Amino acid sequence: MVGVTKRPLQLRARHGEVIDHPAAGAPMTKSSYNRQLVRAILYRDGPASRVELGARTGLKLPVLTHVCSDLIDQGIIRETVAVPAGGGIGRRRVLLEVECSGLGAIALAYDAAKVDVVLIDLLGVVRWRRRFSGPFPTVASLARKLTQAVEAARAASTFASGRLLALGVGDPGIVDRSGRSLRSVNLPGWRDQPIREMLGTAAMLPVFFDRDAGFEALGEAVFGAARDSRCTLFVTSSHGGIGGALLEGRRLIAGRSGSAGEIGHVHAGGDLACPC
Repeated sequence: MVGVTKRPLQLRARHGEVIDHPAAGAPMTKSSYNRQLVRAILYRDGPASRVELGARTGLKLPVLTHVCSDLIDQGIIRETVAVPAGGGIGRRRVLLEVECSGLGAIALAYDAAKVDVVLIDLLGVVRWRRRFSGPFPTVASLARKLTQAVEAARAASTFASGRLLALGVGDPGIVDRSGRSLRSVNLPGWRDQPIREMLGTAAMLPVFFDRDAGFEALGEAVFGAARDSRCTLFVTSSHGGIGGALLEGRRLIAGRSGSAGEIGHVHAGGDLACPC
C-alpha cells in the first residue's frame, strides 16, 4: 500500500504550534505520512514507548515497528531506557525519542540591509552563523544573496547526510501560504517573489516560509511570555517599522491577505503607523 496517498498532516511540534507540510495540498505517500506522524508526536510529547505511540498514532504494531526501525536506522530517533521510579526497582521501559542534537535546520532572515543565516540543531544550539551585509539595491541582487546564503549554510553543515531537515525563512513583508513574498514596504520593487520555490531549489530541503514577525510570535508562544496564553497579539517595533502577528492556540493566523495582526498597517488617528 505504499502508493496510497493521503492529504498532508498539519503536524504539531513539541509545544503545540502547527507546522504545515511544506508542500501544502500536495499528496503524500502513506509511508511518508506515517514517518512524519511518529516524528511529530515524539518531538511534541517527548519520549514514548511503542505501545504509547501506537495508542497516539492509531498505527498497528507491525506498521509502527517498521516505521520506528526505519527512523532508528536513519538516525532520526533513538531508543533509551527509562529507569523506574523508586530506586530503579521494577521493569525498565524502552522508550523512543527524537535525536535532537543530530538533527538540524537552516534559518534565514533578511531585509534591505542584510541577510542573516544560521545552522541550528533541534535543541536550539546555533552551530554556525553568517551575516551578508548590504545594501541590496535591486530585487535581483537580494535574490542572489539569499540563494548564496542558503548555499553557504549547506556547505558549512556538519550534520550527517539526510539529517539537515528543513529551511525556515522569515520575510520582512506580507506573504501568502503558497510560499510567495507578496510585498514589503522596506524592499522597493519586491513584489510576488517565489521564495519557497527559489530557496527550496537552492537548499534541496523543505521550506517553511512566513513573516518574520510571525516566527517571532511563535517563539514567544513556545519559549517566552506567551507560553500560557490561548490567544496572543504580538507587536514588534524596530528600525524597519511596526509589525505584529496573531496566534490562536499557538497557531499563526494568516487572514485573508496574509497580514492578520500587522498593526503597522492599521489607521490610527487618521495616519498609518507604517510608511506605506
